[in-house]
Amino acid sequence: MFAFVRGRVFAISEDALIIEMGGLGVNVLAPLRSMRPQPLVGEEIMLFTHLQIRDDSWQLFGFAEEQQLSLFRHLLAVSGIGAKTALAIMDNINAQNIMQALAEGNFDLFCKVPGVGKKTAQRLIVDLKDKFALPQSSGGVGESGGFISAATSAPSAYGDLLAALEQLGYRGAEARALALQARNNLGEEAATSQLLHEALKLAAKA
Repeated sequence: MFAFVRGRVFAISEDALIIEMGGLGVNVLAPLRSMRPQPLVGEEIMLFTHLQIRDDSWQLFGFAEEQQLSLFRHLLAVSGIGAKTALAIMDNINAQNIMQALAEGNFDLFCKVPGVGKKTAQRLIVDLKDKFALPQSSGGVGESGGFISAATSAPSAYGDLLAALEQLGYRGAEARALALQARNNLGEEAATSQLLHEALKLAAKA
């Protein structure tokens, strides 16, 4: 409904801006701490927006870049992630770091956000990891720690999966149990990236 808003910053609160447009003050929720440069009262600003309509309220969310808006909508698509949690994630972690964490399967970063627990963080990785895969020419774990190969050979895939799970914090019997169940579910020929995705799904259900 609203692609963007442009106007003068009338006031700034902890998590929102009031933008004056044609004599109207529009309240826009935004990840203010991660915005660069920081908005200032009196300056002209343009934000790409997402309108959330509920029975009891309409809320407008604003972002300095279209990439941030797209990422916010990806977060909203994850089961159990509401607008408040998605905004908190983007307020505490910049967009580039969010995408890198999703690509690398780094759920620890999300656990540092108030209100985001381990299961929610794992669900984010499971649902969004493939959408933010890091470009990489060889299989296995890249220099950045991403698990994105779809062509790892079957004999090494299980070992690579165990290593990936251990980097994500799973140890010993727990890692082996998840790896075995994932391999049983997907078959011997499954690639490491597919096995990791399945293992994280199993962990999130536990």
